[in-house]
Amino acid sequence: PWENYQALSGDTANADSPYAKLKVREAVEYAIDRPAMVKALGYGLMEAMDQFAPPGHYAYVTGLKGREYNPAKAKQLLAEAGYPNGFQTKLITRVVDSELLVAVQSYFKAIGIDAAIDVADASRYNTASTGGWKNGMMHRVPRIMPDWLSQYNTQFTANAREFVSVLKPPEHQSLIDKALAAPDAVGIASAAQALSKYLQAEAMHLPIYGTTST
Repeated sequence: PWENYQALSGDTANADSPYAKLKVREAVEYAIDRPAMVKALGYGLMEAMDQFAPPGHYAYVTGLKGREYNPAKAKQLLAEAGYPNGFQTKLITRVVDSELLVAVQSYFKAIGIDAAIDVADASRYNTASTGGWKNGMMHRVPRIMPDWLSQYNTQFTANAREFVSVLKPPEHQSLIDKALAAPDAVGIASAAQALSKYLQAEAMHLPIYGTTST
């Protein structure tokens, strides 16, 4: 069974942040070789993720093609977004000596993004999450709960207290509301998958891999 997953979320609510631009968010996805990371770090217990819901969960969309590793495409998108020479940013985390973030840092550097790993204690991390942060991505290692929708709603609804620097546009909230109002499991799954498609189309989060116990 799935235990947790690792993902990054940028400060898309800040209009002057590079991550406010879709092409930048797409670029950082194309920059990362998830399968290679899983092979190097996973010991057979990891699976690459290109959706914010893990395979086997009701919100997962079978056959939905993700953004595969393509650094040339990443550089092209950065240039089109107005960052031909990249930019400086930070990766905010609570994990000390994160092999994942060291790998992400290296992949970002290859396309011109200079990313500093900012290891925060619990208090500073929570303050950034609830009070906001600028020009950076928040690293998350949440447990995968059976009720994916409830977990997502708690953290990323428009009125959520966490991850306040992640933009939650009306379309996003409408999809959440529709899924929450669905009358049965089939309707919930259908609506949650529509939300998953939206999250991927907008590159709203950067999922990297999930960890299993067997």
